[in-house]
Amino acid sequence: MAEYRVAIAGLGRAAKHIHIPALRKIPEVTVVGAYDPLPQHCEFPTFATIEALLATRPDIVIIATPPGAHLQIAKAALQAGAHVFCEKPLANTLEEADEIAKTAVATGKQVSVNSEFPFMTHHLAAANEIGSARFGRLLFVEARQSFVVTPDTEAGWRGEDPQRTFKEFGTHAIDLCKAFFGERPIGMSARMPRPFSKGGPDYLNLVRLEFSGDRVAQITLDRLTRGRHRYLDMRLVGEKATIETS
Repeated sequence: MAEYRVAIAGLGRAAKHIHIPALRKIPEVTVVGAYDPLPQHCEFPTFATIEALLATRPDIVIIATPPGAHLQIAKAALQAGAHVFCEKPLANTLEEADEIAKTAVATGKQVSVNSEFPFMTHHLAAANEIGSARFGRLLFVEARQSFVVTPDTEAGWRGEDPQRTFKEFGTHAIDLCKAFFGERPIGMSARMPRPFSKGGPDYLNLVRLEFSGDRVAQITLDRLTRGRHRYLDMRLVGEKATIETS
Protein backbone atom coordinates (compact mmCIF):
# COMPACT_ATOMS: atom_id res chain seq x y z
CA MET A 1 0.00 0.00 0.00
CA ALA A 2 1.40 3.39 -1.02
CA GLU A 3 2.20 5.95 1.65
CA TYR A 4 2.06 9.69 1.11
CA ARG A 5 3.92 12.53 2.77
CA VAL A 6 1.54 15.48 3.12
CA ALA A 7 2.34 19.08 4.03
CA ILE A 8 -0.17 21.78 4.92
CA ALA A 9 0.17 25.45 3.96
CA GLY A 10 -2.01 27.56 6.24
CA LEU A 11 -3.22 26.65 9.73
CA GLY A 12 -6.45 28.62 9.83
CA ARG A 13 -10.06 27.53 10.14
CA ALA A 14 -10.10 25.26 7.06
CA ALA A 15 -6.99 23.35 8.09
CA LYS A 16 -7.95 22.90 11.73
CA HIS A 17 -11.60 21.98 11.22
CA ILE A 18 -11.54 20.18 7.85
CA HIS A 19 -8.18 19.01 6.55
CA ILE A 20 -6.32 17.91 9.67
CA PRO A 21 -9.27 15.88 11.06
CA ALA A 22 -9.69 14.24 7.63
CA LEU A 23 -5.98 13.41 7.34
CA ARG A 24 -6.07 11.68 10.74
CA LYS A 25 -8.51 9.16 9.25
CA ILE A 26 -6.23 8.12 6.37
CA PRO A 27 -3.68 5.51 7.48
CA GLU A 28 -1.59 5.89 4.31
CA VAL A 29 -0.86 9.57 5.10
CA THR A 30 1.92 11.07 7.19
CA VAL A 31 1.78 14.81 7.84
CA VAL A 32 5.39 15.98 7.62
CA GLY A 33 4.77 19.59 8.60
CA ALA A 34 2.83 22.80 8.17
CA TYR A 35 3.55 26.36 7.13
CA ASP A 36 1.97 29.44 8.65
CA PRO A 37 3.49 32.93 8.93
CA LEU A 38 1.99 33.28 12.43
CA PRO A 39 3.18 31.11 15.34
CA GLN A 40 0.86 28.14 15.77
CA HIS A 41 0.61 25.28 18.25
CA CYS A 42 0.34 22.06 16.27
CA GLU A 43 0.80 18.29 16.61
CA PHE A 44 3.47 18.20 13.89
CA PRO A 45 6.42 20.44 12.92
CA THR A 46 5.57 23.97 11.79
CA PHE A 47 7.65 26.25 9.59
CA ALA A 48 7.66 30.01 9.14
CA THR A 49 8.34 29.91 5.38
CA ILE A 50 6.97 27.84 2.53
CA GLU A 51 10.53 27.07 1.42
CA ALA A 52 11.31 25.42 4.77
CA LEU A 53 8.12 23.36 4.52
CA LEU A 54 8.95 22.19 1.00
CA ALA A 55 12.40 21.14 2.18
CA THR A 56 10.63 18.23 3.94
CA ARG A 57 9.99 16.85 0.41
CA PRO A 58 6.22 16.23 0.63
CA ASP A 59 4.36 14.24 -2.00
CA ILE A 60 1.27 16.44 -1.64
CA VAL A 61 0.78 20.01 -0.42
CA ILE A 62 -2.61 21.07 0.90
CA ILE A 63 -3.13 24.81 0.43
CA ALA A 64 -5.52 26.20 3.05
CA THR A 65 -4.37 29.82 3.08
CA PRO A 66 -6.37 32.91 2.05
CA PRO A 67 -6.78 33.04 -1.76
CA GLY A 68 -4.21 35.77 -2.25
CA ALA A 69 -1.39 33.34 -1.43
CA HIS A 70 -2.56 30.42 -3.59
CA LEU A 71 -0.60 31.32 -6.73
CA GLN A 72 2.78 31.67 -5.02
CA ILE A 73 2.41 28.55 -2.87
CA ALA A 74 0.96 26.37 -5.63
CA LYS A 75 3.76 27.22 -8.06
CA ALA A 76 6.42 26.65 -5.41
CA ALA A 77 4.91 23.29 -4.42
CA LEU A 78 4.61 22.07 -8.01
CA GLN A 79 8.14 23.13 -8.84
CA ALA A 80 9.35 21.29 -5.72
CA GLY A 81 7.83 18.08 -7.10
CA ALA A 82 4.61 17.91 -5.06
CA HIS A 83 1.02 17.52 -6.14
CA VAL A 84 -1.35 20.26 -4.93
CA PHE A 85 -4.73 19.99 -3.21
CA CYS A 86 -6.05 23.55 -2.97
CA GLU A 87 -8.93 25.12 -1.12
CA LYS A 88 -11.36 26.97 -3.33
CA PRO A 89 -11.07 29.32 -5.04
CA LEU A 90 -7.98 28.12 -6.88
CA ALA A 91 -6.92 31.72 -7.58
CA ASN A 92 -8.11 35.30 -7.46
CA THR A 93 -8.15 35.72 -11.25
CA LEU A 94 -8.33 33.62 -14.40
CA GLU A 95 -4.80 34.70 -15.26
CA GLU A 96 -3.51 33.33 -11.93
CA ALA A 97 -5.44 30.08 -12.42
CA ASP A 98 -3.96 29.71 -15.92
CA GLU A 99 -0.46 30.24 -14.49
CA ILE A 100 -1.00 27.47 -11.93
CA ALA A 101 -2.34 25.15 -14.65
CA LYS A 102 0.65 25.83 -16.91
CA THR A 103 3.03 25.11 -14.04
CA ALA A 104 1.25 21.82 -13.35
CA VAL A 105 1.61 20.77 -16.99
CA ALA A 106 5.27 21.79 -17.07
CA THR A 107 6.10 19.84 -13.90
CA GLY A 108 3.90 16.83 -14.64
CA LYS A 109 2.07 17.21 -11.32
CA GLN A 110 -1.63 17.31 -10.48
CA VAL A 111 -3.69 20.16 -9.03
CA SER A 112 -7.07 19.46 -7.45
CA VAL A 113 -9.51 21.97 -5.94
CA ASN A 114 -11.50 21.01 -2.86
CA SER A 115 -15.15 20.49 -3.81
CA GLU A 116 -16.90 18.30 -1.25
CA PHE A 117 -20.54 19.38 -1.59
CA PRO A 118 -21.56 17.04 -4.49
CA PHE A 119 -20.32 14.10 -2.39
CA MET A 120 -22.32 14.88 0.75
CA THR A 121 -24.85 12.18 1.60
CA HIS A 122 -28.02 14.21 1.05
CA HIS A 123 -26.79 15.71 -2.23
CA LEU A 124 -25.80 12.26 -3.50
CA ALA A 125 -29.25 10.95 -2.57
CA ALA A 126 -30.87 13.76 -4.56
CA ALA A 127 -28.56 13.20 -7.54
CA ASN A 128 -29.38 9.48 -7.59
CA GLU A 129 -33.07 10.29 -8.15
CA ILE A 130 -32.40 12.29 -11.32
CA GLY A 131 -33.54 10.25 -14.31
CA SER A 132 -35.50 7.79 -12.17
CA ALA A 133 -39.07 6.74 -12.99
CA ARG A 134 -40.51 8.80 -10.16
CA PHE A 135 -38.47 11.98 -10.80
CA GLY A 136 -37.76 12.09 -14.51
CA ARG A 137 -35.52 14.59 -16.25
CA LEU A 138 -34.12 17.49 -14.23
CA LEU A 139 -35.59 20.79 -15.45
CA PHE A 140 -34.70 23.46 -12.88
CA VAL A 141 -32.47 23.88 -9.82
CA GLU A 142 -32.74 26.60 -7.21
CA ALA A 143 -30.00 27.12 -4.62
CA ARG A 144 -30.63 29.63 -1.83
CA GLN A 145 -28.55 30.75 1.10
CA SER A 146 -29.69 33.14 3.84
CA PHE A 147 -26.53 33.69 5.85
CA VAL A 148 -26.40 35.98 8.88
CA VAL A 149 -22.92 37.52 9.07
CA THR A 150 -21.26 38.15 12.43
CA PRO A 151 -17.87 39.51 13.52
CA ASP A 152 -16.72 35.88 13.82
CA THR A 153 -17.74 34.93 10.27
CA GLU A 154 -16.05 38.07 8.91
CA ALA A 155 -12.77 37.72 10.81
CA GLY A 156 -9.56 37.98 8.82
CA TRP A 157 -9.51 38.12 5.02
CA ARG A 158 -13.19 37.16 4.71
CA GLY A 159 -14.44 40.55 5.87
CA GLU A 160 -12.15 42.42 3.50
CA ASP A 161 -12.29 40.52 0.21
CA PRO A 162 -14.72 42.28 -2.19
CA GLN A 163 -15.46 38.92 -3.89
CA ARG A 164 -15.60 36.91 -0.67
CA THR A 165 -19.11 35.43 -0.80
CA PHE A 166 -18.97 34.10 -4.34
CA LYS A 167 -15.37 32.89 -4.13
CA GLU A 168 -15.80 31.25 -0.75
CA PHE A 169 -19.29 29.76 -1.11
CA GLY A 170 -20.60 30.36 -4.62
CA THR A 171 -18.19 27.80 -6.01
CA HIS A 172 -20.00 25.13 -3.95
CA ALA A 173 -23.37 26.08 -5.42
CA ILE A 174 -22.02 26.00 -8.98
CA ASP A 175 -20.38 22.62 -8.38
CA LEU A 176 -23.70 21.24 -7.13
CA CYS A 177 -25.57 22.53 -10.19
CA LYS A 178 -22.96 20.99 -12.51
CA ALA A 179 -23.22 17.68 -10.67
CA PHE A 180 -27.03 17.62 -10.80
CA PHE A 181 -27.27 18.53 -14.50
CA GLY A 182 -24.30 16.31 -15.36
CA GLU A 183 -22.64 18.96 -17.52
CA ARG A 184 -20.99 22.35 -17.47
CA PRO A 185 -23.23 25.39 -17.96
CA ILE A 186 -23.39 26.81 -21.46
CA GLY A 187 -24.20 30.32 -20.24
CA MET A 188 -24.01 32.39 -17.08
CA SER A 189 -25.17 35.80 -15.88
CA ALA A 190 -24.64 37.36 -12.47
CA ARG A 191 -25.34 40.45 -10.38
CA MET A 192 -23.54 41.30 -7.15
CA PRO A 193 -25.29 44.51 -6.00
CA ARG A 194 -23.86 46.54 -3.12
CA PRO A 195 -26.78 48.73 -2.02
CA PHE A 196 -25.07 50.28 1.01
CA SER A 197 -21.44 50.70 0.02
CA LYS A 198 -19.15 50.54 -2.99
CA GLY A 199 -16.57 48.61 -1.00
CA GLY A 200 -16.58 45.54 1.18
CA PRO A 201 -17.64 41.97 0.43
CA ASP A 202 -20.29 40.98 -2.12
CA TYR A 203 -23.06 40.21 0.36
CA LEU A 204 -25.69 39.57 -2.32
CA ASN A 205 -25.10 37.22 -5.26
CA LEU A 206 -27.77 36.63 -7.92
CA VAL A 207 -26.51 34.06 -10.42
CA ARG A 208 -28.25 32.31 -13.31
CA LEU A 209 -26.77 29.28 -15.08
CA GLU A 210 -27.99 28.01 -18.46
CA PHE A 211 -27.83 24.32 -19.33
CA SER A 212 -28.68 22.33 -22.44
CA GLY A 213 -32.32 21.74 -23.30
CA ASP A 214 -33.34 25.23 -22.09
CA ARG A 215 -32.85 24.17 -18.46
CA VAL A 216 -31.67 26.66 -15.83
CA ALA A 217 -30.33 27.02 -12.31
CA GLN A 218 -30.87 30.04 -10.08
CA ILE A 219 -28.44 30.75 -7.23
CA THR A 220 -29.25 33.36 -4.56
CA LEU A 221 -26.67 33.97 -1.84
CA ASP A 222 -28.14 36.49 0.59
CA ARG A 223 -25.80 37.72 3.31
CA LEU A 224 -27.64 41.01 3.73
CA THR A 225 -30.40 39.20 5.59
CA ARG A 226 -31.35 39.94 9.18
CA GLY A 227 -33.77 37.02 9.16
CA ARG A 228 -33.41 33.30 9.67
CA HIS A 229 -30.00 31.74 9.03
CA ARG A 230 -30.20 29.01 6.35
CA TYR A 231 -26.83 27.71 5.22
CA LEU A 232 -28.07 26.14 1.98
CA ASP A 233 -31.48 25.09 0.69
CA MET A 234 -31.68 23.26 -2.64
CA ARG A 235 -34.75 22.60 -4.78
CA LEU A 236 -34.56 20.24 -7.77
CA VAL A 237 -37.57 20.31 -10.09
CA GLY A 238 -38.04 17.30 -12.32
CA GLU A 239 -40.64 16.26 -14.88
CA LYS A 240 -42.58 14.22 -12.29
CA ALA A 241 -41.44 15.35 -8.85
CA THR A 242 -39.54 17.94 -6.81
CA ILE A 243 -36.73 17.26 -4.34
CA GLU A 244 -35.84 19.68 -1.54
CA THR A 245 -32.73 19.44 0.62
CA SER A 246 -31.49 21.63 3.46
